[in-house]
Amino acid sequence: MERWLPVDVYIGGIEHAILHLLYARFVHKALYDIGAVPKHPEPFKQLITQGMVKGKTYRLKSNGKYLFPHERGQYSPEEVNVAYDKMSKSKGNGVHPTEVVDQYGSDCLRMAMFFYGPIEKDVYWDDALLKTIVKKKI
Repeated sequence: MERWLPVDVYIGGIEHAILHLLYARFVHKALYDIGAVPKHPEPFKQLITQGMVKGKTYRLKSNGKYLFPHERGQYSPEEVNVAYDKMSKSKGNGVHPTEVVDQYGSDCLRMAMFFYGPIEKDVYWDDALLKTIVKKKI
């Protein structure tokens, strides 16, 4: 066990990692308390939580209903709140990775994700960066 504990770095999404960390720390501390895991009271030396990828959402001011991007044209700008929120199918603000890869390529998508900013910060998704990378052929 000493060969692989503690883990040097745990990287995970902020929401997804919470339960992993809770369970991993609970089990590890229990094993530590009974002497099954010597020397290391914590299972991870460093924790890096990734920020959320957020997409543009359109929501009716009158009733709070989320609109899909193709529906927003049916309403005037005064009737719709525009904001960035966690990507979700129900909010209609998701981006299907297969479509992005088919259009721009996987390397371009990876490069865009690296250029959005530090790993801990939220990403406000915008196709404009992908288009810029493709035009400039970085």
